[in-house]
Amino acid sequence: MNGIHICRGTNTKFQGRVRMAGHRRYVLVGKPSKSSRVAIMAMAQKVAAGNWKRGDVIMWADYYDPLVIVEMVRP
Repeated sequence: MNGIHICRGTNTKFQGRVRMAGHRRYVLVGKPSKSSRVAIMAMAQKVAAGNWKRGDVIMWADYYDPLVIVEMVRP
C-alpha cells in the first residue's frame, strides 16, 4: 500500500509555501500539484536557495480544510 492516507478525498492538491523569519504571511511556491513529492521538492529547493526561515506543504481536497503534511524549519 502506498501512502499514509486512508481516505484523503477527491481532487487532492498539494502546494508548497515558504516565509521569512519574523514574517506572518507565506509565499506560495510553484503551482498546485497532484503529487506530494513535487510540492515537497519545490519547497525544499526554495528554502535551501533563499533566505527563508520556514517552509511547509499543505494538502487540500474537496470538502476538507487545508492540512499541513510536511514542515521544514531552519535553526
